[in-house]
Amino acid sequence: MALKQIVNATALDEQGTVKAQTLRSVEFAVPLVLYAELEGDPESLDAIAWIAPLVRELGARRHRGFGRCTLQVCDVVEGV
Repeated sequence: MALKQIVNATALDEQGTVKAQTLRSVEFAVPLVLYAELEGDPESLDAIAWIAPLVRELGARRHRGFGRCTLQVCDVVEGV
């Protein structure tokens, strides 16, 4: 099961040709859904539930579309 992909990129000069020694590779996780069980006092869990929708990005290279995420806090996760 492949949970990661590699994206290659290189820099171009003004004429549109590849610049020497500019090839770069970035490894990233493919889109997926993760579940976690949280335990704690109700006040802490309420704070996490309030903050979770505010998180939009995690990790590096956010400006290139990587690291986007959605966090949700649910009372019960069905089917897991």
